[in-house]
Amino acid sequence: MTDAELALWKVLRGRQFSGHKFRHQHPFGDYILDFVCLSNKLVIEVDGGQYCSQAKNDEVRTKRLQSAGFHVLRFWNNEVIEEFEAVKERIWMTIQELRPHPLPGPPLEREGENQEHFLLSSSAPLRCAAWCVAMISAFCVLSSCATAGPAATITRPSITWPMASAKSKIVWVKTIERPGDFANNSGFWHRMLEVITDGEETNVIVRPYGVLRSAAMLYLADPGAGLVHCLNITNGSYSVIGGNEDSPLRSPIGLTEDDSGRLYITDSVAGMVYRYNPKDGSMKPFLANTGMRPTGIAFHPLNKMLYVVDTLGSQIVVVDQHGVERRRLAGRNEGIPIFNRPTDLAIDARGLIYLCNSLNFRITVLTPEGQVVRQFGEPGDAQGFFSRPKGIAVDSVGNIYVNDALMDAVQVFDQNGALQLVFGRKGVGPGQFWLPSGLFIDRSDQIYVVDTYNRRIQVFRYLANRGDEEDGDDADMFDKLLP
Repeated sequence: MTDAELALWKVLRGRQFSGHKFRHQHPFGDYILDFVCLSNKLVIEVDGGQYCSQAKNDEVRTKRLQSAGFHVLRFWNNEVIEEFEAVKERIWMTIQELRPHPLPGPPLEREGENQEHFLLSSSAPLRCAAWCVAMISAFCVLSSCATAGPAATITRPSITWPMASAKSKIVWVKTIERPGDFANNSGFWHRMLEVITDGEETNVIVRPYGVLRSAAMLYLADPGAGLVHCLNITNGSYSVIGGNEDSPLRSPIGLTEDDSGRLYITDSVAGMVYRYNPKDGSMKPFLANTGMRPTGIAFHPLNKMLYVVDTLGSQIVVVDQHGVERRRLAGRNEGIPIFNRPTDLAIDARGLIYLCNSLNFRITVLTPEGQVVRQFGEPGDAQGFFSRPKGIAVDSVGNIYVNDALMDAVQVFDQNGALQLVFGRKGVGPGQFWLPSGLFIDRSDQIYVVDTYNRRIQVFRYLANRGDEEDGDDADMFDKLLP
């Protein structure tokens, strides 16, 4: 075993890597695979790369593995040794892409074609008949509603989680899946027309990540679509930032706003931070040419600085509102890095900074100057441990919420790092997640969880020990907007 293979095997063996079982030197036909995860059909090969003939053999080998349904990652020996963290990150990202959906997907193309050929036929007579049936049915439904008295109220499910105190709990409020549903042109007949004419929905959520609530506006960063969704919760209007050929946005991730209401958007692919002015709709580069991979971002209400997470550099870059860099927060403790691929941060009412360290599997609490106050967390897949912490937020009483993507849950800790509650589980229903990422808590303790691979936002509410009802004013506004 080479030094590169040995280094990689140390992090892959024993289900250390996100709980996935890897095998070393596993036979497959005439080949011996360096590393393979059979559950995800992921093969990892480490090559010396000395000879051209070996490269050709590797290409043939890769094609054969791919034809058998395997996904193949190849790394050079020196790449593993010199860029070990980047190699681990690429393996982890590939595992997430290959991770199966909690429910079976739709049939494959042409699957069941013989059974459904008649139903799927696109002949004009059949489409006309379908249109007529749909219109008659809709007319009958509307007519019956008009004569049968008030329509029945649809009651959303009551889903709650108990906190440490019997008087406190988390309650599920809403699920937001289609921003277009809130637009003024998205009434019943508009959606009926889309269905019957096979019209394609526009402005759908593709792969959401960051979320921000600002007064009546709800912003959702969607790197999959290359834009930011903007929903006005008060009147239901919907718009986007970016999403066209002229937009500089490539992969928007993090969102925050300053005390003037200006929006800041991090773009991890472009390595940029943009500032957007909602008053005139202008967007300009705010922080550029830094060599960073910016992800999380937060505005500090006390010192008026912006704190930008640089995941690739494992640091926090502090800049003022003019875009001038003031300091960088990073460091090591007894040779061990304090930050290791951080992804997000949050700031509480006292001004303390909570940093989500993805590959250190811990939360680091800092002063605005970067002094470490405390840390908590360690790797594991049980409650109170971290598998892949992604997003972080703090509520009005100082509870710390952490999105754990691999646990498909949100863990809640007190200010000292003691576990209080875990809510959510793997799935597609209300209160269930599939690789959640961004997290935001507004002033009324409404919790917005970005359920990334379910392509939606789920809204929860923290009920503090103050006799709150399960639904506040915000919930009432959502009731008026959601169908």
